[in-house]
Amino acid sequence: MSDSLRWREVCGQSRSITFDVTNCCVTAATVPRSPIDDYLLNGRDILLLGTEEDLRDHPALGRLILLGVVSGAEAYFKQIISRCVKHCSTCRNSAAKHVIPFAAVEYYGGDDVATALVESISFATAGEIVNKTKKFTGIDMKGAELTEAVRIFDRICQLRHAAVHANGVLSAANAREIGDGRAKRLRVRIDFASVQTIAAACNNLIREYNRELFFHLVTRWFKEKRLSGDWQQDRSQFTPIFTAFYSVVDEVGPNNAYNSYRALRPTLLRFIAS
Repeated sequence: MSDSLRWREVCGQSRSITFDVTNCCVTAATVPRSPIDDYLLNGRDILLLGTEEDLRDHPALGRLILLGVVSGAEAYFKQIISRCVKHCSTCRNSAAKHVIPFAAVEYYGGDDVATALVESISFATAGEIVNKTKKFTGIDMKGAELTEAVRIFDRICQLRHAAVHANGVLSAANAREIGDGRAKRLRVRIDFASVQTIAAACNNLIREYNRELFFHLVTRWFKEKRLSGDWQQDRSQFTPIFTAFYSVVDEVGPNNAYNSYRALRPTLLRFIAS
């Protein structure tokens, strides 16, 4: 290079590379798990990456774990809503007016069109979680415990936004949303204790949402007289929706669709008789 162009040397030169993006992709295995179990097991794997020492020595690691945990929560919302639309005709009626890109339908196929429905939807704020649930299922999620869990998740998402889009620096809007009025600029720093608290807060939200949505969905079936009180008649309808919500990881309550149906049957029969 001539001396006349040395003034432009402000950083190293680029080098030639070849990159085949398909080398970073493998076929997605279809595992017959509930969305909540996908979320919980994925979260466990992510948390194993962040020991107290590693998080102390590598500040960027905490931000990456934050991204993984919140992304897992968003994936849960998409999966459970798509399952509801797939297995509940009332949810399908609520979602009927939503436009689905043809490319998404072609990619997922007719049997999984409900996944295409939520592919481009975000669940990264409190308003989006509540509004999209109402839009796609027709159910208002207004419980006090769920409302508080969603509020905390909303703040976590503000941290996630800064971690992903601004190299960890909170914008004025992010700082305002989390209620930090300090004048100086802030950077996200996620230590071991914070990672555990964030994961616990996200777990609270997912579990509360999972319980509430299942309850509202099944009780709405009562009101719509979609359940007869006879297991042989109701089995094909009840089993898929129970399977979509039941957590094998948590293993609480009736552990299969038949036992769950037996537990709700007395309430169902009283409702039918009223």
